[in-house]
Amino acid sequence: MRHQGHGKSEFSLSRLPAAQTPGLEGTCADRGQSGGLNKNSPDVRDCVGCWHQEERDLCLQLSRHVGARVQSVIAQRHVNDPNARLEDGTSQLVVEKILHSTFRIPDCAADLELRAYDPHPDLWPEAQGTA
Repeated sequence: MRHQGHGKSEFSLSRLPAAQTPGLEGTCADRGQSGGLNKNSPDVRDCVGCWHQEERDLCLQLSRHVGARVQSVIAQRHVNDPNARLEDGTSQLVVEKILHSTFRIPDCAADLELRAYDPHPDLWPEAQGTA
């Protein structure tokens, strides 16, 4: 969401009440003690699954707002295999500390890319050389 025309370039989950981010509180709070995120952790997998649900919900909300069908841009192999999408999303979260979605909006000059990332990556144990 980095474009001068819309006036907003960043959004932080830390500004949301805990009730709006169920499941993330424990996952993020324990990252320092656990030495980082674990790809096989149920909390991490749930977080990515919730991201995909929010992506679908955002498509519906954007569609209502613009009056046309907004689509989530998903790789063909992920369309055919949702488990591969979950695995790849989990790997991306663990390795890159980012969640990413792309939306195709009719009559828009470019796709809308939405990225959720940690604004303080230096706080991760691996950044401090303790992992």
